[in-house]
Amino acid sequence: MIKHTCGSTPGCGPFQVKFYLQGNSGDDITLDQGTVICDVFIHAPIYNVTNYASGTTTESCGNGTKRTSVFWVKSWEDEAGVSIPVLDPPRATWKDAPIVYPPRLGPLETWQTKERSDS
Repeated sequence: MIKHTCGSTPGCGPFQVKFYLQGNSGDDITLDQGTVICDVFIHAPIYNVTNYASGTTTESCGNGTKRTSVFWVKSWEDEAGVSIPVLDPPRATWKDAPIVYPPRLGPLETWQTKERSDS
């Protein structure tokens, strides 16, 4: 269980607790119906997630929800027979994500040719 307890704290959400997983291609994250991960951002773009139908827990993130986190992963697969959604709606949206995009190049304004010099 990974539980970042926000309660009714204003502005509290999964982008305040961040896990950046670095591993090898083919590494996996395994979840089941007993997994509880509350309000955490998990950035694991080379990881595959498999969600299994087994497992139970009495723990929750509140109001019976078990997984209110945001996952950025390579792939997500539910085992056959998983009838309960693995993710409850997160309490944050992607517009709140701590993603900093690289600067963009502007349009080309001018160009010219030049003779190459061998010296």
